[in-house]
Amino acid sequence: MITTILPKKFGGRTTSLLERARLLNSANVDIQIITSDYNPNYSSLYQKFYDDGRVLKNTSFLNLYDYFAEKLAGNATVSWKTYLQNMLPDPFETYIEITDPKNKAIQFYFKDGIPAFRVNKDKSGNIKYFTLYQLGTMKTNVFFFVKNNEFVNRIDYTDADDNVIKRQYLTNDATLYHTKITNADGKALKFELLDGDKLVTFKTQKKLITYFYKQVLDESDVVISDARYVDRPLLDTNVKKRIFQLHSVHLEDPLGASLEIKRSFKTVLESDLLGVDDIIVTLTDEQKRDILQVRPSLANNITVIPHSTPKRTITYDKLGKHFVMVLRLTEAKNIPDAIKAFSIFHKTHPDYIFDIYGDGELESQLRKLIKDEGLTNSVILQGRTDDIEKAYQTSDALLVTSFYEGFGLNVLESISNGTPVITYPIKYGPADIIDANSGIVAEERTPESLANAMETFINSDFDQQKILQRSEYFSQELFIKRWMEIL
Repeated sequence: MITTILPKKFGGRTTSLLERARLLNSANVDIQIITSDYNPNYSSLYQKFYDDGRVLKNTSFLNLYDYFAEKLAGNATVSWKTYLQNMLPDPFETYIEITDPKNKAIQFYFKDGIPAFRVNKDKSGNIKYFTLYQLGTMKTNVFFFVKNNEFVNRIDYTDADDNVIKRQYLTNDATLYHTKITNADGKALKFELLDGDKLVTFKTQKKLITYFYKQVLDESDVVISDARYVDRPLLDTNVKKRIFQLHSVHLEDPLGASLEIKRSFKTVLESDLLGVDDIIVTLTDEQKRDILQVRPSLANNITVIPHSTPKRTITYDKLGKHFVMVLRLTEAKNIPDAIKAFSIFHKTHPDYIFDIYGDGELESQLRKLIKDEGLTNSVILQGRTDDIEKAYQTSDALLVTSFYEGFGLNVLESISNGTPVITYPIKYGPADIIDANSGIVAEERTPESLANAMETFINSDFDQQKILQRSEYFSQELFIKRWMEIL
């Protein structure tokens, strides 16, 4: 599996990637997850994935930067203090240390009253970076970053406006193995890589990634691409089979009638390099249909494999007269429409409560809207919850009003917890996940239409067992079977 990054805090794409790896691991499929970003802390993150059960032991990890660094790494590590000492005219111990009174994480070092260098630490007290001052000034433009309190692993060079214009990467023995040069706007101009005793230059990062893939992948590999940025490097690499997993909406305007393809998806959806055995995996039938309307030639290359859900045990009773949302409080989720719909509904049903679980940048804006609508005691921002199953199982129905979705994992989570869904028509996901026995799709994308759907819901009789039966279509067993058929 290839992707750009494995972040420490992650959302749906990384969650589904790791879950796919774990489930295929359980079916005795060995997985390697390959990343192409720079992260000096990947080794500890990999261990956390193992410890948390995110993946099993037959998943391994490989990173572009670690791969080339390890090819040149020496046996003797050059400590950051030794590296610094080599640039100082006097012994390190002869410099006077003064801690910044406003920030205890910063130490200034002086010699004969003249500032010489500065050391910055992180919140844990570990060395983050050090920098040397230009003679007799407090100006600096070179920053030496330190890995695990051990050695200098990265050097940043900045211009007069503090924009990074060059970034160098070093091995544990201070060998320079990679340089990235950018302009003041951050646009990459050149990449230089020391591969063994050979210096290779690239104009773009994608060319560098292609060079990497051609070293670590071969003609016997089946490769799943989980990030559109690495689609082109994969297409340019000779492997047995390429599988392109689509995680999000591919349309330029998911709310409009046009089926124009978003630029980042054109590489794979409009490529002439796609082989007859290569596969594009969509999460929903609707997305597959939309793609085939504009690219009918892909009919034999596209298959649908939805996300999966574990079988859950119902352990909580319904509170009664509670609607719920479980999500990140972000613009894309269009939460104000749900609040406005509930406001309309609440006028005739004042005893109902609307719980919103999650956090995000829109919290203060949503609080103001709730207050303006006079719903302070009826719409409750509950914050993040560690007990998602309780949030779903105690509620009557989940509300969904997103502008767009790749799939809508919260919809699947809801029905797997026996709770029906009331949703806007959304590209893509909800309408493919629920059926007539597990939810209602509003006729239009308006608060008024959602309020009407809520009214219809409370006058309907949804059977929890039928809701749970619908979720069985998305079982982990079927997920593994579907993937095994295309690997």
